Amino acid sequence: MARYLLNGTQTPGRAALAIAHALWVEQIAAAIERYLLIHPAAADSVVGITQWWLPVVGVEADSEEVERALMLLQTRGVVESVLTSDRQRLWRLTGAVIEGDQP
Repeated sequence: MARYLLNGTQTPGRAALAIAHALWVEQIAAAIERYLLIHPAAADSVVGITQWWLPVVGVEADSEEVERALMLLQTRGVVESVLTSDRQRLWRLTGAVIEGDQP
């Protein structure tokens, strides 16, 4: 669930929750981009990104939020997904090479 900053006296409406969630997904996307700037050859699954990449840059998120952030980055041309020979979906910088890729 998205992280919300509330003053404790108001209950946010649906629109406010949707905006807060969208902003949180943007923050996750920015964190993934930061990780990829440090590790441009990195490639991992949603679970791996959630468990390994994001903690390195100080972000905790669930797999659903990470998947939404990756889809956002994919629409922006920042990342792409590839299927490995064992049908695992990995995410990487667009155009990056994963060890073992076939030309």
